[in-house]
Amino acid sequence: MNLKRSIESRMMANVGALLLITVLGCGQKVATSDQRTASKHARSEDARTIATTPAEQQLKDLKGSGQSPLAIANAVKAQHNYDAKAMTNLMKAQGFSADDITDVLHESYAMLPEDAAITLLSAAFDATSITSGLQSKLNLDIGKSTDILHRIGCTNIEIALAAHKVFAADANQIGSLLQKLGAPIADISSSLTTIFSLKLEDTGTLLKSIGFTAEDICRHLHQRSELNSDTVVPLLRNIGFSIDEVGGAIATVFSDKLDKEARDLLAAGYNIAQLAQYLVKKHQMKVDTLVALLFGMGCKEEDVGNALKTIFKLSANDAASVLHSAGYTAVQVANALKSVFQLSAQLSAPILRASGFVAGEVALVLRDIFLIKADLAAQVLRTVGFTTLEIGTQLRGVFAQTAQASAAILIGVGAAVVEIGWVLKSTFALSAEATLSALFALHVHHLELGLVAKQVFALPVATAITLIRALGFGVNEIGSVLKDVFQLSASAAVAALQHIGCVGYDIAVVLKNIFGLPAAAAAGLLHGIGISAMDLGQILKGAFQADGRLCAEILKGLGYEAAVVGQVLAGVFQLGAQAAAGVLQVVGFSAAVIGVVLRDVFQVTAAVASGILQGLGFAAEVVGGVMSGVFNVTATVVTTVGNVVGNAVNTVGNTVGSVINGVGNFVGGLFH
Repeated sequence: MNLKRSIESRMMANVGALLLITVLGCGQKVATSDQRTASKHARSEDARTIATTPAEQQLKDLKGSGQSPLAIANAVKAQHNYDAKAMTNLMKAQGFSADDITDVLHESYAMLPEDAAITLLSAAFDATSITSGLQSKLNLDIGKSTDILHRIGCTNIEIALAAHKVFAADANQIGSLLQKLGAPIADISSSLTTIFSLKLEDTGTLLKSIGFTAEDICRHLHQRSELNSDTVVPLLRNIGFSIDEVGGAIATVFSDKLDKEARDLLAAGYNIAQLAQYLVKKHQMKVDTLVALLFGMGCKEEDVGNALKTIFKLSANDAASVLHSAGYTAVQVANALKSVFQLSAQLSAPILRASGFVAGEVALVLRDIFLIKADLAAQVLRTVGFTTLEIGTQLRGVFAQTAQASAAILIGVGAAVVEIGWVLKSTFALSAEATLSALFALHVHHLELGLVAKQVFALPVATAITLIRALGFGVNEIGSVLKDVFQLSASAAVAALQHIGCVGYDIAVVLKNIFGLPAAAAAGLLHGIGISAMDLGQILKGAFQADGRLCAEILKGLGYEAAVVGQVLAGVFQLGAQAAAGVLQVVGFSAAVIGVVLRDVFQVTAAVASGILQGLGFAAEVVGGVMSGVFNVTATVVTTVGNVVGNAVNTVGNTVGSVINGVGNFVGGLFH
């Protein structure tokens, strides 16, 4: 490094001396003979002191000195005042590389990259050498380097070779660079083929990848190799162009007729679906017209369906509609849906219905194309929206099912029972009784049977519940039908139940369980239809679990006399005289009335009755009144009884005493 700096320092000193000599006059003698001899000797000792050696010799000598090309060029430039072009030619003649010269042009002559490239080109450096200098010395990338080559007039193949050798650019990069530089497709194709030894199809693929259209490549291939459409079309297809692009290209370049165009496209490997799409786009054919055309060409419904699906992206529903409009039967359309769209019976059926096919046609498809049985067919038909009546008709006609079997199938698919009733009535001509019986055998709910009777056959209430009852339903179910189906009130339901022979107890159960009536309200309705007090007592006790007190209260509220109530208490609730009297008192009967009940119903003696009443808390005078008024007991006895009971004074005779003792014993038993 020190030696290099010393040499460069001396060279600069020599340059300064040369400049001074120039100023003083080149013709002036500046040294003696001895001095020149000494100078020559000095040059032989050190090449850096050269001042008068011709430029070429100086450059040659300095090149062997180990100095950098830049230092050498600077020395020669200073010594001989060479311009850039002369320096370039001089250095090239001495074997300096384009890289070295580029550095000199940039550093010593302050040249811009493009000017340096022009100078190198003028010195007969090739594009690759120039690119190497631009890249290695000026750090230009491939884009800037090739752009400069293009501007200074290098050919496209020269630019391509330079990019490949200097930047190791691949075919795609080179193609893109040339395209950006505006190179024609022929030059790009030729360059890529030459450099990379590409086959025709590979070249076409590269041309496509860098943005050339099918028409560009088609025209190039036709002009370059005089290829016809039979050869060009498969090539264009193989490199990935769509049928639209290829069709448009051959139509423009070769001007073929439509039928030739179509044949070439099919021969190249495009399928009928792709051709169909192309014909519609390129020649504005309507889908319906195209379908007709394809039919005329002998295409099957599967092929047409495939074209509609893959090219026109029609849904199965739309495709079916087009096929139907063209005249295909339901079976044919279903076959296309099954084979092309891979649809099941469940998915095909709604499409067929939406296309306009009726239930009978769809049923035939389900049976003949999808080979499904009646029960599954009914489910499919129901799912797609056919009515229960339509389905029932097909079950009878297409699938040959009986009324009972059809009803079972319809129930299985979730059809409403009333709708099934209509099927049995309209399609199978069953009577109301037969229809209800058939449905009952299928475990149909009583309320649904009621609805069938009401809505399908418009039966009167009495007739409907008679038929339903005959099937074995109980009074609660019958009551539910009356309430929920026929919307009867409780009182109307009582009349209807009575009309078909239901007994009071059964009617009471309905009133309680179905209408939710309390005991009193139910008893009132039953009383209204003539149910006796004793029966009411039994009903209240059994159906409503009423006790004697509640029963007595209800009966009293209905207006029954105490004697009747007492009879019910005795006969239904098995109450004795004292218990019955207590109940009667609680529900509000007077002592006198209770006394009558004790006398007439329970047939107790005055003494017992007096004791019972006194035990219930009635005052002595009240009890005395009952004894006198009800039992016709004399005043003396009444007074005596009252005194004994009220004052506990034993002043009465034996007979009265016996009565008193009896009452005392009774009262004791009542309260203990």
